[in-house]
Amino acid sequence: MYCLIGLALLMLNNSCKAKKVVATSSETPANIISQKEIANRFYATQNDFQTLYLKSDIDYQDAKRAQRVSAEIKIAKDKMILVSVRFLGFTVAKALITPQKVQYYEKLGSKYFEGDYSTISAWLGTDLDFKKIQNMILGQPFDDLSKQNYTVNIKENTYVLTDNNSKTFQKNVSISSQDFLLLKQEIIQQQKNRNVAVEYADHQKFAQGILPKIINILAMQNNQQTSVKIDITSAKYNEELTFPYSVPSGYSKIEIKQ
Repeated sequence: MYCLIGLALLMLNNSCKAKKVVATSSETPANIISQKEIANRFYATQNDFQTLYLKSDIDYQDAKRAQRVSAEIKIAKDKMILVSVRFLGFTVAKALITPQKVQYYEKLGSKYFEGDYSTISAWLGTDLDFKKIQNMILGQPFDDLSKQNYTVNIKENTYVLTDNNSKTFQKNVSISSQDFLLLKQEIIQQQKNRNVAVEYADHQKFAQGILPKIINILAMQNNQQTSVKIDITSAKYNEELTFPYSVPSGYSKIEIKQ
């Protein structure tokens, strides 16, 4: 289970106090605007930072079990991400993610994984890299909205951007027409009967930008459902952070069969 949490997380010195951001309603239906305009309005809500420290509660559920853990997420922007998963105060899993590779270990079963993105991408059936993982946590689209080619539609006052350029999968990105925040993104692989959706239920506003409050990850494969809910309880920006990671001795390596 902790292995899957680690992979799912793969896919705030200012003591900021957060304010909940609620999408304002409007009686006037949204009008179709260009992809460029949507991208410009979205990225205007995103401010720069050096480091980010998050505390969160995580609810995991699949067909066999359900469990609640806590997690500490440290981000050095564009450099590395360290995720520490805890249960009853004890660290049960860690993941270190860099632009070069993904590493994690889980104490349950005494196993660890280390591999580059080509290995994981082949296993998942879609391209994965550091930037996509970082974007998912920050409430940003996996791919740059200003560079990818999307078809724009409106559904229930939400801009839905669809990328059908690949023969093997479809990408959908839903952006609020009111505050231009990311509401949902999904990757659909019909041939493999696989669907991964990431929904952002609420957002928090900080001096450095806006972060999701709740991230819901729902994965479907062969009619089997796995869900991970990440509730971000606190956030601090631009603190000095350390990223300690080492696999305990005696752990066996997880091999991904492609």
